[in-house]
Amino acid sequence: LLDRWADARAGGAGPVLVTGEAGIGKSALVEALAAHARRDGALVLTGWCREAERSLYLQPLLEAVRGGVAGLDGDELRAMAGE
Repeated sequence: LLDRWADARAGGAGPVLVTGEAGIGKSALVEALAAHARRDGALVLTGWCREAERSLYLQPLLEAVRGGVAGLDGDELRAMAGE
């Protein structure tokens, strides 16, 4: 994951799929990578799909974007959104 993060910082992009049995530490692993990225100055957006919950279509994406823009003032948000 750290290699993929280094690739992303260099301008590369691509998905990473983290799989495994329940309780094996997938969430902790991803949260550790997110903390690392934040220390590097990245804006990290997170959203969750939990098997026990029935979420609305795109709800995890909405939660991620909402969390990412919650601390921005109007000028910052307009600058990120662009024309």
